[in-house]
Amino acid sequence: MDEVLNNKTLITNIITKESSSYSCLELDYDYWEVMVDAANLISSYWTSINTDKRSIAVGADFYIHVWDLYVGDITGWREQSYISGGIYAQMLCDILQPNNVLISSPDRHFDLVALLSQRGCNLTFLNNECLYNFENFVRDLQSYPFDIQYSAIDYQDILDSTTEQYDFMHLQSSDAIIDLNLVDAYINSLNSGGVIYMPHANENGRLYGEDYFIEPIVPVFDKFLDNPNMYSYHIPNTIGFQVAIKK
Repeated sequence: MDEVLNNKTLITNIITKESSSYSCLELDYDYWEVMVDAANLISSYWTSINTDKRSIAVGADFYIHVWDLYVGDITGWREQSYISGGIYAQMLCDILQPNNVLISSPDRHFDLVALLSQRGCNLTFLNNECLYNFENFVRDLQSYPFDIQYSAIDYQDILDSTTEQYDFMHLQSSDAIIDLNLVDAYINSLNSGGVIYMPHANENGRLYGEDYFIEPIVPVFDKFLDNPNMYSYHIPNTIGFQVAIKK
């Protein structure tokens, strides 16, 4: 416990949790049991396929490393998971009450997925490694007692879309960095008043330095800022969050 108390970030997250009453608490299951079960399965899978986790191979890809963190049960991981796992996304969904949602990482955000599913929300998941993890290591866990109905689309489907259809998008920074044209496509697919929520938006803290302009997330921010139909807000807390709202 001393390791947590001596860490400003972790103690901040603990107090945030104790000071919040959030919607996913209404779900009838053990969040931490699912997280541990999923982490063990996913980490074992990444190991079994000999994933090269060196920086030269995967850079700072948070989603390659995060499951090892959870399996290791490192002191403070639960406190950190509470913030990075979706409290702000839950808050935004409680405010917006969206009907159509696009989510790119249902594996880690299974809590939000279950909540929106129970509310009758139409869920769409991006076809990526996170969907693979969700379908193979989370969705059918006995500890995850939800029947999640959803559709899946590829990145190319987003680029080809000409229809405003989503009220809320929960994206990873990598979903925009891989192709800046996707940022315009996400905006075009967002309904008026809709929100794009992007956690892990500060490059693990590297954004807040004199060389911030070389970080790959910065052109994504510029896309939001240069679009006259968007408001964009950066929240620097812990892992960093970007919230963009369509006028």
